Amino acid sequence: MKIDSKIITYKTWLLALSAYLILVIGLSYLQYSLEKKQLYETIDQELSFAASSVALILPENFHHKGMKKSDLTPEQHLKNTHKLSRLTASTNIAYVYSLFLQEKDIVFTSSSATEDELRSGIGLSPFFSVYNDADPRVYEVFHSKEKIFIEYTDSWGQFRSVFLPQTAKDGTRYVLGADIAVSHIHSLFQKILYQTFFVSLLLLVFFYWLYRLLTKKLTLYADGLNEQVQKKTVELEKTVERLNLAQQASKQGWFDLDLISMKIIVSDQYLKLLGYEADQYEPTLQEWQDNIHPEDKQKVLETLQRCISNNHIEEIEYRRRKKDGSWMWVHSIGQVIEHDHNNKPIRMVGVHADITERQYALQLIKEKEDKYRAMFETAMIGMALNDKDGKLLEVNQAYLDIIGYSKEEAGQLTYWDLTPPSYEDQESIQLELLKTKGRYGPYEKEYIHKDGHLVPVILSGVSISVSNEEPYTWSCVQNITEQKQAEEKLELAASVFVNAKESITITDSDGIILDVNETFESTTGYSREEVIGKNPRILQSGRQSPQFYQDMWQALLKEGYWFGEVWNRRKSGEFYAEMKTVSAVRNKEGNISHYVALCSDITQMKSHQEQLEHIAHYDVLTNLPNRSLLADRLSQAMIRCKRT
Repeated sequence: MKIDSKIITYKTWLLALSAYLILVIGLSYLQYSLEKKQLYETIDQELSFAASSVALILPENFHHKGMKKSDLTPEQHLKNTHKLSRLTASTNIAYVYSLFLQEKDIVFTSSSATEDELRSGIGLSPFFSVYNDADPRVYEVFHSKEKIFIEYTDSWGQFRSVFLPQTAKDGTRYVLGADIAVSHIHSLFQKILYQTFFVSLLLLVFFYWLYRLLTKKLTLYADGLNEQVQKKTVELEKTVERLNLAQQASKQGWFDLDLISMKIIVSDQYLKLLGYEADQYEPTLQEWQDNIHPEDKQKVLETLQRCISNNHIEEIEYRRRKKDGSWMWVHSIGQVIEHDHNNKPIRMVGVHADITERQYALQLIKEKEDKYRAMFETAMIGMALNDKDGKLLEVNQAYLDIIGYSKEEAGQLTYWDLTPPSYEDQESIQLELLKTKGRYGPYEKEYIHKDGHLVPVILSGVSISVSNEEPYTWSCVQNITEQKQAEEKLELAASVFVNAKESITITDSDGIILDVNETFESTTGYSREEVIGKNPRILQSGRQSPQFYQDMWQALLKEGYWFGEVWNRRKSGEFYAEMKTVSAVRNKEGNISHYVALCSDITQMKSHQEQLEHIAHYDVLTNLPNRSLLADRLSQAMIRCKRT
């Protein structure tokens, strides 16, 4: 076989070049169209994200019923403008804003501005200023409540914009908007066009070089084709030999059954599978039937009859006795390949494969699967498997306990049926992580229980791909209701500790200070760092006797608390009086683990008390003892006299 090198003519070359040019132009146009479409999708996503961010930046309940121009001062509006402008400054977005429909006019409730507008103050949209040249389609958004993307021109320029209808908590409707300059979009299109043109030019240059190379190589290829055909023939013969070796290595053997005489011809490997040598065994159909396992015999004979009757390929797995009496698992495939003139089957061929080891392996796999299934069902945390649409495919009992549904009911649910709408943005972030990194979380959210209440949970999961199927998501879910309740209690305790107007001191069982609050610092003059690890006796003024403190500790050990007045000394050396309550905190074993002291500075009250006593017993003008003090001293003297 030879190929004439002169078949490549100028006409053939011109035809090939023309076809290639058409192909390049077509592919270039297709690529440009696809990239243009993708660019619009990217721009629209960026617009939607920017518009949605306005609601997060503006104060909570910013839009409400009865909203009016006097609700916001110019300074407050300018502050919102600066916040929104920081959002647009780092993106390609020109403006973001919020709109409100007041009677028949659309008014601005917030808007970003460019750096020039902020610097000059020209072009800013005041709070509740009327959007005079609003596109009529914007009015429709307030009524239809459907998001739209439009390109239009107003006094600020020509833009592609998104308008997102929103509803405030009190039902008030408003619209969030975001603009991107059409000129920016056109510049992106030009960039794509230049890139496409450059790639096309490279392809043309490559084709010319490739064509020149192929024309030189084609003759050599044609000359060597005959030699390769001969080599392939030799390789084919070797392949047949390898096939026989492969059947031997894979424990397979073939059989050929004459359906008229019922004689069977088998390969040597077939006999070896059964433990026989070629001269030791002559297979017959009856011998084959007699050595089928009793539990499998009925279905095997039915499969054989079905294969003969319908002329289709049939296969079956069953057990067959070997020469040594042991049972071998066989995977048998057969088909009728020849019929007589009346279309009656007369010949059948097939392959037997020894799958004993595979069956044992499958049994081990099943045992492991049962073990893992038991672990899955009895796990203490919720586990769920869902498809790409969020449909729950597999859940364990712990997961059912979290959501409150039965297993049958859960099979009709999707992940989104259990997710409150308020988590839409958070879920979008997690889905993007799952798509790009193959895993998401852990993160906290809430599930909607069957009875309607929300269950706080923490989730994490991974993406699982099986063969060429769509990926699945495997999630672990933990109910953190008790943890949340404990956190709320801790937060409340911490808030009380920090914000209490009384001085609070916490010590260990040995009286060593572990923590103090800010009121302690302002009362004593000591900083928290100065007293941590020290004993409260650093505050003692010396005005109480040792017996006073012994009585205090006895009361704490016996009653668990002590209450009374104490004179202490500030860091500056100044004495001060405080009303103190000390309580003992016991652990689960009933032993004292901590002491908590709650103190109120009563120095000023004590000073006022002394002033009142002085006024009651001394004359205001002369500062001499008055009649009340004389009567008090006389009464005390008379009592002493009576005692003596």
